Amino acid sequence: MALRLSFRPVRRRDRAAVAAICARTWHGWDYVMLFFDNWVREPEFLAVEQGDRPVGFGKATELAPGHWWLEGLRVDPARRGQGIATALSAELLGRTLARAPRSVRLATADVNVESLAIIRRMGFRELVRTKLYRGAPPAAGAAPVRIGVEEAGEFLAASGELQANRGLLPYTWLFPPADRFLFARLARTGALLGWRRRGRLAGMLIIRPHRYRPRDLELSFAAGDEPARAAMRAYLGRRAARCGAESVSGMAAGREMRRALRGFGIARHAAVRDVLVFEYPTAQSAGLGRMK
Repeated sequence: MALRLSFRPVRRRDRAAVAAICARTWHGWDYVMLFFDNWVREPEFLAVEQGDRPVGFGKATELAPGHWWLEGLRVDPARRGQGIATALSAELLGRTLARAPRSVRLATADVNVESLAIIRRMGFRELVRTKLYRGAPPAAGAAPVRIGVEEAGEFLAASGELQANRGLLPYTWLFPPADRFLFARLARTGALLGWRRRGRLAGMLIIRPHRYRPRDLELSFAAGDEPARAAMRAYLGRRAARCGAESVSGMAAGREMRRALRGFGIARHAAVRDVLVFEYPTAQSAGLGRMK
């Protein structure tokens, strides 16, 4: 029997239905409701209806001009196994491709077997495989200095982590392109921090509040020589104490970032081994991956 589904933007009156689906997703904790009030203003927050009520939803977000990110795809657990997730994914992807994007990407965990099957069946190709870390903050210590866009970009490009991440910069399950648009925004918010020695940039840290748990901290990048990494560890402790953070998280695709996170005392996530980033082949996606 063919599915009778319809698609439309999520509306404010859908809050209770969306919240009910979220309550039965990821063991009762789901980030979608943290962003509902912002997402509902955008037509790219898409609902799928069966009958007269939403049974699933998903969001497409333009992280940078032409670079689209798919996230928050959920289906009511009571309606799973009917092909709704596949239909919703195809509809959201089709609407995004109609914008002639430079890229369409998403990420999921290696334990999310059902989603991985749909993602691969739809034609997405694996782009990055990174490791998820989370641990308690280290002890307090000295402060860094803010650094500029050009210097930060050059340091990141020389580290090898940018290449391992295929030109993307992770931030709590988002992977926007590491371009000047992003670096300018990071500089404005004070997220680009450095440690100098003898006038040279010896280490760099990109740190922001965690997207789902704003009191906690998220590291998008950390690298430097041994004294710089020791100073970073001490700074993290002081920053965590000031904001009341209970954990520090990060993702590492390359060896240098993994070494930094381990040095900060941040262990691999207990449940998720790998975070997989996928990209849908588009006419403009070839050749992307360097800071521009």
